[in-house]
Amino acid sequence: MHHDLDVDVILIHTGEYRVHLRHPFAGEAARTVRWPWSELELENRLKDLQIALLRAGGRRRKALSPEEETVQRFGRELFALLFDGETLAHYRRSIDLAGDAHADLRIRLHLDDPALAALPWEFLYDATHGDYLCLSTRTPIVRYLDVGRLVAPLTVTAPLRVLGVIASPSDLEPLDVEAEKARVEQALANLIDAGMVELVWMRGQTWRDLLRSMRAGPWHVVHFIGHGGFDPHRDEGLICFADDAGQTRAMAASDVALLLADHHDLRLVLLNACESARAGALDIFSSTATALVRRGLPAVIAMQYEITDRAAIEFARSLYEALAEGMSIDGAVSEARKAVKLDAPYSMEWGTPVLHLRAADGRLFEIETPKPALPPATPALPPAAPSAQPAAHAAQTRTPPASQSVQTPPAAAKAPAVVKRSLDPEVARALAILTDWEHYPPEERLKAGDFLGAAPGRDPRPGVGLRTDGLPDIDWVEIPECDANGRREFIYQKNERRTEPTFWIARYPITYEQFQVFVDARDGFQNKAWREGLASFPDLPQQYFKVWNRPRERVYWVHAVAFGRWLTARAQQTPDLLPQALRKGKGGRITLPTEWQWAKAARGWDDRRYPWGAEYRTGYANVDETEKKDGPHTLQQTSAVGMYPQGASPFDVLDLSGNVWEYCLNEYSKPQNVQESGQARRAVLGGSWYSSAGGASVAARLDVVGSFDGFGGFRVVCAASP
Repeated sequence: MHHDLDVDVILIHTGEYRVHLRHPFAGEAARTVRWPWSELELENRLKDLQIALLRAGGRRRKALSPEEETVQRFGRELFALLFDGETLAHYRRSIDLAGDAHADLRIRLHLDDPALAALPWEFLYDATHGDYLCLSTRTPIVRYLDVGRLVAPLTVTAPLRVLGVIASPSDLEPLDVEAEKARVEQALANLIDAGMVELVWMRGQTWRDLLRSMRAGPWHVVHFIGHGGFDPHRDEGLICFADDAGQTRAMAASDVALLLADHHDLRLVLLNACESARAGALDIFSSTATALVRRGLPAVIAMQYEITDRAAIEFARSLYEALAEGMSIDGAVSEARKAVKLDAPYSMEWGTPVLHLRAADGRLFEIETPKPALPPATPALPPAAPSAQPAAHAAQTRTPPASQSVQTPPAAAKAPAVVKRSLDPEVARALAILTDWEHYPPEERLKAGDFLGAAPGRDPRPGVGLRTDGLPDIDWVEIPECDANGRREFIYQKNERRTEPTFWIARYPITYEQFQVFVDARDGFQNKAWREGLASFPDLPQQYFKVWNRPRERVYWVHAVAFGRWLTARAQQTPDLLPQALRKGKGGRITLPTEWQWAKAARGWDDRRYPWGAEYRTGYANVDETEKKDGPHTLQQTSAVGMYPQGASPFDVLDLSGNVWEYCLNEYSKPQNVQESGQARRAVLGGSWYSSAGGASVAARLDVVGSFDGFGGFRVVCAASP
């Protein structure tokens, strides 16, 4: 628990400031202070401090080294600037009250003048008690920015996802990129092994690579390693990326903020770059760190001086450990400072990181350990009889607003095929909850899906897992050439009409479990035969959401093509992998769908906007309904396939809206081109869990080269071989 001591330092006129302290229980105190240094004196003090920090790692030591004396003296002067007379008494009283309440006293500095922001407040030193304030979790120091909207903690199921970014332009002092990665990975090894942190390194080092990587989140932390600086002409901080030629592309703080600030799950940016905390003389928001906070980031840690690799790694290790344990960001930073101090006793680098904060109570995350479990038990599962009523408490929490009333699903929508074998009672209950959209909201059905997907083979639904021979169990749905009235034409896009011979499409996207068989098979992912003619074949990234019955994501388009080739070859030996109508004669070829095949499976012969009809219906797909106020639901992750039976297409194909974008075979700009060679951008359809409702309509399409990362998956089709 924290008590906040708000310290406002307000410029009255040149050389004179008002220090105003506010504490919820100790009340308020204020005093007027004169600026204690001339411009030249301050410049020399800051230079002496920086030199002392660089030298403080030496091993010579008696009582205090000259370097620490320099730092400590400046810290005492800073302390006296804030706390003297009435304000000192108020500070002591605030500490006592916090101690009586078994709380920490968070010191929140509100600095409205760039000259004040340039001072190293992290070295505040209380000579009476002989300690630096920020080295104690009882008195953490944060630079609190009053920028309006507060930020609530984000509920996160472990692991905490960290995007590592390294930029080392060839015309700047080179970084050993692999060594930098190895240091961070070593620092986080225990957390990664425990499933508390996941570290993913960005491919490339341009701003475009970062823009692309941010779309592939969600990320909770961005950890940047590279070069920073300050442009006095623009009065703005800089971060150095590389351009396409590998040379420096210096990006202004405001542009870095544009890259990072529009991502809901991102709660912390750690900038291991020199001068990333430095602000200009005219604008307190001119530093890279404050620009990010101003744009909405809850917390940014930046460096006000150079920092050694040893100190940076120790700081990161302890910071992430504390965050993963649920500490507030200010407490975690204090723990990390202590670790730097203890690891290198003569170093003063623990004061180099600066925490800029806008989260009101310092809590960035509410971290939950992943525990596959069913939703809390209700008195009884809702009976199947139409007249039965759900449990009382369920009705209270699941009744949508009048403007978002539950609508009757289309006639074709139905639960997945019945599982005939005897089931464990908990599995049977989870299956019942998973598709009971009338009585359970998506958030509870998600838990049931995760219970079923917690282990391979636990989800018994046809089309979700594997067959008894260990091959993918594809639940083929026939898409006939014509309807019962002989109609053949259907709407493809923009009122274009097409016809398409009969084909079969997978009821669900390919799941994590189904794709993993391809990865593990001796003749599978590593077999170069499936790569023939493909422009490139990159390594397979790890699945983001490692639940066996969720869609396989983070696959490249060529990986999906190779999966189809492998499964086609297996079907030649095991014909019952194919739809029944194709098991004799010419057999069938398993591929990605073309856009028009996908559109027909989603729309039928109607010009409908969504698989279920003309309008979006809340709770019918795994999308972010809150983005444009289409409804109350946003899972912020993929979900078990088939969890939205009410969102089925006219052919009872599921998950065609939301969950994951789905790769198509054809090129984006020239849809008539369906060859598997070349590097043309391919079409993806249907939206994802991250899309708004409008972005997950049948007509929604994007283009992608290679991978759509955490938002993209695929399903397969099968047609008679030519």
